[in-house]
Amino acid sequence: MLKTSSGAAMTNCPLIIIADRSETGDSGCLADKCMMWRWSEPAPLPEWIPCDESGALTPSEDPPSPMFTFVPYDGSEGPAGWREDDDSAAARRQGYCGLAGEPRGGE
Repeated sequence: MLKTSSGAAMTNCPLIIIADRSETGDSGCLADKCMMWRWSEPAPLPEWIPCDESGALTPSEDPPSPMFTFVPYDGSEGPAGWREDDDSAAARRQGYCGLAGEPRGGE
């Protein structure tokens, strides 16, 4: 099953359950911090949401979300708009546990 790193962290890892002899009881998946983690796809590109005014130098509206930054029109090609932060785009990337094997279609 494909999951984002944050989604995988909410699942249990059988290796951590066996190896963790501490009192914490934390048996969550380490996701992309684990040697067995495999990415299923390249990192997604940040989203771009153009503004209505092609020559905008300041935003005329609120950002679509806190993860977007306004990019003013700079006189070159393309309108002004909102660019998704790199960290936010990377958080959408999906992968899987290599211990369980590569997921097949529909899993």
